[in-house]
Amino acid sequence: MPEQEPTAASIDPDVDLHVPYQRQELADAPGRVLSFVALGGACGSLARYAVSLLQPSTSTAFPWPTFAVNVSGCFLIGCLMGWLEHHRAVQPWARPLLGSGFLGSFTTFSAYTVEGQQ
Repeated sequence: MPEQEPTAASIDPDVDLHVPYQRQELADAPGRVLSFVALGGACGSLARYAVSLLQPSTSTAFPWPTFAVNVSGCFLIGCLMGWLEHHRAVQPWARPLLGSGFLGSFTTFSAYTVEGQQ
């Protein structure tokens, strides 16, 4: 299947650097993409911290709150990316803000690993 050229409104920070038009996508607006990822990341990490305050895990028990955050966040990333793939008219900032930024920072695997080892 031939690759489709992106529209001018599409922005995807998860690019394949072997595809020339995808490399160009970030070069057109790197500051805007990075600012959306940073804003989403800040909000996602605050949401994850709020979950840890609402349901703290003990060092002797399995880290269920962190596990639930990771599973639900990964599910939402899959839903979001699938939905955005079929709705290209959505704002170009949706993927970097919600996918890479918010849900990316909400679902950090490192917290789960550290809590699991403790």
